[in-house]
Amino acid sequence: MVDQPDGDGTRGGRAVDEDARAIKALADRGEIAAALNAEHQTIEGGLHTLGDAVLAGANKDVLTQLVSMVVNFCVDHFASEEQVLRDNGYLEIDAHADAHRQLLKAFRAAHTAMEEGQLEATLDVSDLLMHLHEHIAGFDEPAYAQC
Repeated sequence: MVDQPDGDGTRGGRAVDEDARAIKALADRGEIAAALNAEHQTIEGGLHTLGDAVLAGANKDVLTQLVSMVVNFCVDHFASEEQVLRDNGYLEIDAHADAHRQLLKAFRAAHTAMEEGQLEATLDVSDLLMHLHEHIAGFDEPAYAQC
């Protein structure tokens, strides 16, 4: 679920709670791939919210808070996904985990750029979306098909 930023440029807490409940319900029903894909949508929604906030001229504190939320969610998502892949005997887990580390490195670099008030932050958000989509297509979809 993606919802519009609140007045301070952040997603409403209710929307995040709704995302978490929907993802947990999928996982509880054994629909792990669907739950992981729902988490991808949450990450993408967070990146879109971040991009909108950058374009709207949100202050540095709001931007860094948003990117921190995305990074923290990604850390949890990547750990869950890697565990699912290990539990299912996925042979390419090491390469997949390395790809996660590279994505986190890019996300953290964007966080640093926003903390420093760099104007190129808008491009960073577009790059992050591109890297996320490439990761999903190149790593996640093939992995889920094998598990």
